[in-house]
Amino acid sequence: MKKISMLFIMIIISIGLFSCSTSRTNDVIVASSFPIYDLTKRVVGDKYEVETFTPAGVEPHEFEPTPSKVAKLHDAILYVENGLGFEKYELDEEIKNKTLTLSDGIDVIYSNHSHDDKIVKEVDPHIWLSLSNAIKMMENVYNRISLIDPSNEAYYKRNYLNNKVLFEALDSKYEETLKNAKSTYLTTTHEAFGYLCHEYGLIQISIMGISTEDKPTPQQLSLIQEQIKDKGITTIFSEELQSEDFAKSVSETLNIKCGVLNTIEGLTDKTSSDDYLTLMAYNYLQIMEALC
Repeated sequence: MKKISMLFIMIIISIGLFSCSTSRTNDVIVASSFPIYDLTKRVVGDKYEVETFTPAGVEPHEFEPTPSKVAKLHDAILYVENGLGFEKYELDEEIKNKTLTLSDGIDVIYSNHSHDDKIVKEVDPHIWLSLSNAIKMMENVYNRISLIDPSNEAYYKRNYLNNKVLFEALDSKYEETLKNAKSTYLTTTHEAFGYLCHEYGLIQISIMGISTEDKPTPQQLSLIQEQIKDKGITTIFSEELQSEDFAKSVSETLNIKCGVLNTIEGLTDKTSSDDYLTLMAYNYLQIMEALC
């Protein structure tokens, strides 16, 4: 059993503070997916009700809302999205005019992967898997909500700064541990951890692309498996919202371990009591065990 550090005690305390808020107004903010909901709720606290647009347990990459569900966004005071193509559905101009895009101001990274036997350069939308990006995303929420509700600007600023301290503490834990990692290769099925790897000097080797629909050809899979063997990689990670079958197949073929990381794209029955920080702390423990 790993000893619980003060960092994780702080995170547990933050969950209690986070979950006790109750809405005092009828105004609703709609967040496109779970990470956007979590980062938004941390800042707005109990001043607004925050709802998640993507249903629980649904892969956001694959979510296609009905027209009637999209129409309900007209009732929200604000719609908050990730951007960078993560939300695939189209919105009308009225909704676009009250949309906050949390990727604004964040430096993006790109992926070169195979799609329909062609190499495609595509922006990586998984910005929230960098803790420093997540802080910037909360700052974007703070700036916008303070314009909408200036009378409570001090409240929103306090929420933002309190959460920033917690995020920076976990970020420091990642950096301190991974700078001495025995391996710098993080091997995953889904190419979702590019920002995390970039943050801490890791190299991501992924079998699928940015979208879980981007699967390799048999020849490409063979080359990736050779790369995994040549670099002495000991663990391949699947993800929480996807089946482990593919990762297990590769791990059995190469006789390496199969782990699970959480892309924090959504919650499941297993993670229903978690939040962004606890899931990033979980990822930290998994990565530390595999690389250190």
